[in-house]
Amino acid sequence: MVPVQDSRLVSTAPMIPLVRQRVLHLPHTEGADALVHSYLIEAAIIFCKESVLVHSERKFDEVLEGQTVSFARASSINRQARQDVQDPQVTGSVLHRITAGGIILTPGMHYHAQSAESIRFLEQLSDVCIVGAIEPLPTATLIPSALVEDYAHELACGAGYLLQQLHAKAWTNPELAQINRRKFYDGIRAAYRFRIEQTESARVHNPVRKRNFF
Repeated sequence: MVPVQDSRLVSTAPMIPLVRQRVLHLPHTEGADALVHSYLIEAAIIFCKESVLVHSERKFDEVLEGQTVSFARASSINRQARQDVQDPQVTGSVLHRITAGGIILTPGMHYHAQSAESIRFLEQLSDVCIVGAIEPLPTATLIPSALVEDYAHELACGAGYLLQQLHAKAWTNPELAQINRRKFYDGIRAAYRFRIEQTESARVHNPVRKRNFF
């Protein structure tokens, strides 16, 4: 079964009032909204990286020996986002597996993952598929729609917790920060369970190794 890939990106603007509900004494200024946006992006990066929620696949008919390819930055999700913004919005977060002709490739033998975004192939291969998860870039203005549609409360708690733990601000509140942090990570765990239950390729596979017992 081919997993559904949600390639939509959306603005953080609808999330800002939700964060304000959780963070008391934030000033009602454009500067404060920009600050909230920056922490929503940071919370979204953490959420995506730890939950592997936003699944993505990139396919190549052929790759050459020594060729380096991009997983997410040059993929369709960023190309579609260019209707609203010019700069890339997402990058690779986690690599689950890379296959050629449906066969799982071996890192160090078939390819070298320079990062979750950049993969260099060590031999020529056909019918290549890179499977993994994506996250927003720190410079993003848009975030994956799944976060807003399914985890808005948890993401708002994440941004709230990051804001409330700042030192010596009018809205600093270590006690509320811990409450919001707990709700944020509860959401991450729920999203992770959902992803590994619904997407077989997101599950960790540990190959069986032969052992000699003396």
